Amino acid sequence: MTEYNGWTNKQTWLVTLWLMPELQGYIADMVGDATSPSMQNIAKQIEEYVGTRVFHNLPEYPYKVVEDIGGLTSDLLRMCLHDVDWYEIAEHVWEDLP
Repeated sequence: MTEYNGWTNKQTWLVTLWLMPELQGYIADMVGDATSPSMQNIAKQIEEYVGTRVFHNLPEYPYKVVEDIGGLTSDLLRMCLHDVDWYEIAEHVWEDLP
């Protein structure tokens, strides 16, 4: 993969572009006073949070519940989220915490 604006790829850059302040607040609340949490754990928490947030914020179509979304839209979103470097985001979030 090639770099994109200093990040591993465009998918990773987009997540940080749109959600970095929100992720920092989420992780700060999650880790509390822990001085050295597992970066793998932080990455997994970020991945779950972003996945939930992305699918939750899809517009609801008349007579259709967002949770029932499938097919091409779901596959494309999951494919893009699969390519995000969650560990890289976790490292940046952790470094930028106050």
